[in-house]
Amino acid sequence: MITRYSDANYRQMVPKGYQGVLPRRTRYGHDDAYELGLITIEESGLEVLAWADVKEALDRSNEQRTQPQYHQVAEGSWADDDFKSDQDGLSFCWAWSAAATLSDLRAMENKETVILAPVSLGELVGWKNKGFFLDETASYLKKYGIAPASSVDGDFNSTNRNPNSYSDPNWKTTRLDYRLEEVIDINTYRVNDEMIIRQLATILSAGRSGYFAINSMSHAMSICGMEWSPSSYMSIKSKVRNSHRDPMLTVEGERWIPDEVICFSSTKLV
Repeated sequence: MITRYSDANYRQMVPKGYQGVLPRRTRYGHDDAYELGLITIEESGLEVLAWADVKEALDRSNEQRTQPQYHQVAEGSWADDDFKSDQDGLSFCWAWSAAATLSDLRAMENKETVILAPVSLGELVGWKNKGFFLDETASYLKKYGIAPASSVDGDFNSTNRNPNSYSDPNWKTTRLDYRLEEVIDINTYRVNDEMIIRQLATILSAGRSGYFAINSMSHAMSICGMEWSPSSYMSIKSKVRNSHRDPMLTVEGERWIPDEVICFSSTKLV
């Protein structure tokens, strides 16, 4: 099993012709993004790290184990050492990675560990096996939330797209307890790789995961860690959670600079 991806083997991540993510239609900092509930990183209160401060911030957050990657495998967390996220052939990477990013955030907030059901987000595509948009998924999570796995059939990796068979007939009400409160948009449009990394280092050092897409693969994942690596492109290696029954993956290279990133910053108090 491949656990490290670079520019040389990135295409091995997904099969040829796969379409899991659709490029966003909204624009960073414009009305259409605000209508979805996305605020810019400048408006969030987070001060974007200067490039000269990135290494120190990453080193410190790794030493203090404050990045989300360390909470995923904490005892009693939603993702222990044996956990494998698996979309099982569906074009639902956008749903599985959203659920993982939200689960990480709940862990960071010290909320009760509740296993979620990514497949319940299938309502967004009419329960069809289709790709979808990251920004619109985040907006949906703010409005409606995501059903716990106990409302479907108890399994994070359930692929049950028949809501009439869900164990909880009131799952649309239950999911309201698992909503996002604040969503921070990351600017990846017409900015250089350094600026994208500075923003990513800022949110990861603050203990927040990024919900991200690589358009060349039409694939979404969750970025939950980053470290300074002088031998790597832009001196950065990242830790990501995929949904192909992988362990935590290490990625590096120009191909792994995200085309879209949305930070899940806080969840509803319920």
